[in-house]
Amino acid sequence: MTSRRSLFQDGSREAAQCRDNLNLDDSDPISPYCVAERLGVRIRVKALDMEGTYVPEPRPRIVLSSLRPMPRRTFTVAHELGHHVFGHGMSIDAQENAYQAGRPVEEDLADAFAGHLLMPAFGIRQALHVRGINRSAPSPLEIFAIASDYGVGYATLVQHLRWGLSEFGEDTAKVLLRSQPKAIRATLIGDNNLKSLTWLDCHFRTTSVELEVGGGLLVTGPHDHHGSALLFEKVTAGGRLYRAVARGRSTITRGGRQTQINVWQTDFDGDARYRALEDNDDD
Repeated sequence: MTSRRSLFQDGSREAAQCRDNLNLDDSDPISPYCVAERLGVRIRVKALDMEGTYVPEPRPRIVLSSLRPMPRRTFTVAHELGHHVFGHGMSIDAQENAYQAGRPVEEDLADAFAGHLLMPAFGIRQALHVRGINRSAPSPLEIFAIASDYGVGYATLVQHLRWGLSEFGEDTAKVLLRSQPKAIRATLIGDNNLKSLTWLDCHFRTTSVELEVGGGLLVTGPHDHHGSALLFEKVTAGGRLYRAVARGRSTITRGGRQTQINVWQTDFDGDARYRALEDNDDD
């Protein structure tokens, strides 16, 4: 029987090799959509009640649900790329069920690959260090900031820190998981009707953010904003809050680093390469 430790090691090794083959930094946040394109894997987005599907033939492709939260889509793309990298056959992932009893080993292996591809050990540990996070008592806000920077869900990062990187003990993970993202958002921006929130704090490193119309982007510290996909809403305790108002692209520039914000329309249906085209670019 394959051990969880062995799965994590195999997933970590292949994820690091994938980054190396594509000449990607071994610590920075990356976009799995860009990775898929460079690996020759097409992504089709549809409104399906599932996580995603990997189809290896006649040409590799991923079918991704537009009904799932954006961070979950990001992880699902990386998970399906795990099936591709490991040479698995067709895989249908109906729902999130990580490490469920009786789950095929291939699914756990794809999860391990996805975790380490999106949240590499060196990068996550560096993110903990620069924020001065006490590993014995990290705050939900601190973990939420790192999750936002790496484009993953809050709970996904907590679980990766616990099981993938062994940075936290089980008790610490349980305490963190008691905090819900909605409550964390309220601490940062107060009452709101945003569908989601991505927070780029003063230590963010990402160059790509995925949002859906109705979602929010919170940016801490001095920066420049360009583009019509985001609309400035207000200044909050956590920074300047923008609302995603239209399909398209905006940019956030700070300290010479430019971050592209890709805004999807609700229930987008089509090739993921066109997910953030301006509405008038469809013709």
